[in-house]
Amino acid sequence: MEKKAIFGAGCFWGVEAAFRQLDGVTRTRVGYAGGTTENPTHVYPTAGVYTVSLTVAGPDGSNTQTRNDYLTVTTPTPGATSGTGLLDGDWAASAANVDLPGVGTSDWAKWPEYVHSASGLAQISDATVTGNAAVAIDSGDPRTITWSNGYPTATGASHEALSVSGFGNGFRFTAAADTTTRTLFIYVGLQHGTGTLTARLSDGSAADYVSAYSGWGTRDDGVYTLTYRAASSGQTLSVDWTQSGTSQGGSISLQGAALVGSSIPAPQP
Repeated sequence: MEKKAIFGAGCFWGVEAAFRQLDGVTRTRVGYAGGTTENPTHVYPTAGVYTVSLTVAGPDGSNTQTRNDYLTVTTPTPGATSGTGLLDGDWAASAANVDLPGVGTSDWAKWPEYVHSASGLAQISDATVTGNAAVAIDSGDPRTITWSNGYPTATGASHEALSVSGFGNGFRFTAAADTTTRTLFIYVGLQHGTGTLTARLSDGSAADYVSAYSGWGTRDDGVYTLTYRAASSGQTLSVDWTQSGTSQGGSISLQGAALVGSSIPAPQP
């Protein structure tokens, strides 16, 4: 039976490293606790690049961490038509194994090699690098990706993922979009840092979806689930997965994506 213990510490990364050496410890995760506001939010009224600060206060004093140029706020796409498109999503912590064809009934893709459904018409594109960092292959992801009916590799199983380090570096890929409502699952991970996922419809018919999560342990895998629909045919959904905060050489990773609900045209005779 697994049990969870919570400890208060000063330099919690050093404490975490010590806990990892203890027999019986299966997982560690560090961060802040004890706040009084649940899911705090802030609205930035104008576009620009913003510096943010976090202050933690207690009986023995306070501590403030500041990140310069941490957030970039953009204006809505000109000509966007409110209410005609749809783009929403959520994130869940999960390192569960995934059978891509079982999830992505319309198309799927896995990385670091771009293997995709042989019958999905490449509705999910290959991933490209954003930023200026060199791409690495992370071969130790706890999540196993399995597939069949793939191209160019028909079947397989893999723990590998694309990985990149450094603030502002990441990956981008696209998925087909039209007036059909679709669901896109994106399998990501990070360690010692923060990743931000930004999704945008090419016709600007719905507000961008932006979500970030942090993980200060050796590995924090997650799944983003996006539901979307464009206002017209022939559009795309672009997805950016970017390292937006880092510590101790942190990195983000991209392992796979699966698409449900698209309309695939019948083959020509």
